[in-house]
Amino acid sequence: MNQDEFDAVEQRVSVTVDLSARFPTWPFPAVSGYAVLYEFDQFLSPAFGGVVDLLMGAHGDTSVSAINPEPSYIRDSYGYYPAFTLGIPAVGSRYGEAMAWEPNDDPTGALEFASNGFAVCGSTGRWAAFGQRDWEVALVVSEKPPGPWLDSEVAWFAADIDLSSIRSPAGYGMPLGAPEIAAFQRGIRSRGSGPLVSR
Repeated sequence: MNQDEFDAVEQRVSVTVDLSARFPTWPFPAVSGYAVLYEFDQFLSPAFGGVVDLLMGAHGDTSVSAINPEPSYIRDSYGYYPAFTLGIPAVGSRYGEAMAWEPNDDPTGALEFASNGFAVCGSTGRWAAFGQRDWEVALVVSEKPPGPWLDSEVAWFAADIDLSSIRSPAGYGMPLGAPEIAAFQRGIRSRGSGPLVSR
């Protein structure tokens, strides 16, 4: 992938994910949708390809695009642009392969380990996902109420869950202040529990 191809993926994903947003800000341009949470490590794992496959099937997508919104570290350290677009069929398995691909056989450069943020969307624009390593969570939002993608082997959590129950224990990871958590939860309550309405 070259810079122009990376820019094209970035443009596609930015329709459904605000790539400049960071939690606790709601990262989706759509006014609202139905949201569920995943642990960030699971979101980046090859197994999440199964979730993507089910999301695509439920929403009628013909392709999926994914991107690290802060590409400079991976580009400069490992020599590649951290983004891809995959078309049907067999997206789930190829998604997993893309996340686990090791540049120059270096596992530390794989997207699943080297990404501190990641965004994914389907070609229809009817669902999207965004996650951050420092928060240790990812949000998946859809215009539909949670459906068959929850039947994947990857564990999911209701969007109103106490974040401390799925994040690292105190003393590990980045601590989150009460105002930040409250702002995140307000976003979930106001924009993550209703029908999708595009601006």
